[in-house]
Amino acid sequence: HSSKPVTGDSSWKRMGNSAGAARYGAVFAVQNDGEHDSLYLIGGHDGRTAVTDSFRYPLRAKSREVSWSTLANPPRPILLAPAASVGQSHIIVFGSYPQDSIDQYGRSKDILAYHTITNTWTKMGETPLRVGQTSAASWKHSFVIAGGVGADGKTRSTVWKATPQRKDKDSFLPIDYIALFLYLGALVVMGFYFSGREHSTADF
Repeated sequence: HSSKPVTGDSSWKRMGNSAGAARYGAVFAVQNDGEHDSLYLIGGHDGRTAVTDSFRYPLRAKSREVSWSTLANPPRPILLAPAASVGQSHIIVFGSYPQDSIDQYGRSKDILAYHTITNTWTKMGETPLRVGQTSAASWKHSFVIAGGVGADGKTRSTVWKATPQRKDKDSFLPIDYIALFLYLGALVVMGFYFSGREHSTADF
């Protein structure tokens, strides 16, 4: 095994200050916005309360004059929650921060999904684990969450794997196939009927 030196410009570059108030515990993720990759900053805590504002910073824009833009707020504050980018346009957040909670441990079980192209939030379901202060990773069409701090404030050493399940494995039901075949059959019958009545361009 041999190592190779890093080539090219590998130095740090200042991107400019993030929008909104200074914060900690926010979701930080990279995902495609439909044109190029962008950096997403979601939620967090400003030192006084959990916040819901979210922002996007384009990473490979052609114009050099780029800045942070404001996004749709999540349905509730997100703080110290595991999150991962999945697919081409989603950021999945496991758990959130209830409005009436007074500390970072009283988190929700909601699994929230942010769509980077439509700029919308949806609830995908619920998670049995309520952990924070850890990360989620996308792995082989699943999500892996390792460790973290539970709702009781105790550190966890468990590794969880979550695999999304489609509720509508076959959206085409038998009645749909019957309707489709009847429709195609009607088109064939109409084709034969009208082809027998046309003998010249004038008939057409």
